[in-house]
Amino acid sequence: MPCRDKHVCHVINEGHFDCEKIDIPENCTEVTLANHKVGNKGAIDIAKYIGMNDNVKKLYLLYAKIGADGAIALAEALKTNTHLKSLWIDGNDIGEDGGKAIGEALTYNENLEVLGMSSCGIGGAGARALGKSLQKNHVLTQLQIGGNDIRPKTEHTIMESVKANKDAAQRREYQEWLKKQEESERSKRSEEL
Repeated sequence: MPCRDKHVCHVINEGHFDCEKIDIPENCTEVTLANHKVGNKGAIDIAKYIGMNDNVKKLYLLYAKIGADGAIALAEALKTNTHLKSLWIDGNDIGEDGGKAIGEALTYNENLEVLGMSSCGIGGAGARALGKSLQKNHVLTQLQIGGNDIRPKTEHTIMESVKANKDAAQRREYQEWLKKQEESERSKRSEEL
């Protein structure tokens, strides 16, 4: 498995991902398994892996032949995961059950900011679960759900929730910046005295 650097790892072996057999450096923050035959068994192993490794911030599983069972395992991991910021599972046939599981997981997850789920077959039930979760989840700021046979009105409502999250995140960042500026000014004034 070559790594561009110690923090970005692209697993190139064909076939099943087994977290016991693939040596991913402990300090790796980005793992790519796109276009592999990961399947449900591999997704279950990956779910265990992201539960054991709190360094991985970005996980790319695009077109990895993951189905509903694999998505459900990933969703379970997302419920308690405190470090993953970006998950891309586009092009996997996770179906409505997988979409519902990911949607439900977002209700509990307070860290995932980016989710790619285009062309996953989540349908209306998966989309409704996403929409419901975004009533509680205010962290997700980027979501890709095109190509999922979702009614335009439902997709629009979901994307409006994501936009509201993004706007709120920008306001938080601005407030933090203002606070730092005020602290810096106070510190300068106290040094002058």
